Amino acid sequence: MKALTVTLAATCLALASAAPSSPATTGQDQAAIETATARPADAALAAGPPGQRACWYEPGPDAAAMLTRQRHTRAWYIHTSPSGTWDQHLRQFTDKIGKKGRWWTPAYNTADPQGLSCWTALSGAVWAPAGTTPPGGRP
Repeated sequence: MKALTVTLAATCLALASAAPSSPATTGQDQAAIETATARPADAALAAGPPGQRACWYEPGPDAAAMLTRQRHTRAWYIHTSPSGTWDQHLRQFTDKIGKKGRWWTPAYNTADPQGLSCWTALSGAVWAPAGTTPPGGRP
């Protein structure tokens, strides 16, 4: 499990460094931001000024790339989410195809003792329409 966590973190960081930045979110845009698996702690855990947070969201893949990535995780999803259904899981990603925006993925500060636990409490992916940043997002 630790190796999976480290691999996921490295993948998120690599994707985020290649993705373009987005401007800050306005209150009106906030309603359009969705999480792939909603977790109420997202905004609270990622709160604070950039550079002082233990974890945050960074820009990730567009809708098509994220759907492709998710299709390769079926065995992992079934193993870790026995009460969920694969079709419901994929639907949240297929619903975004053709929409402007991108998925944001979690990242964390490895030097912060709370970084990894903060990162694991964040949603695995957050959808934000083009030109917006999710709560806790690093523009």
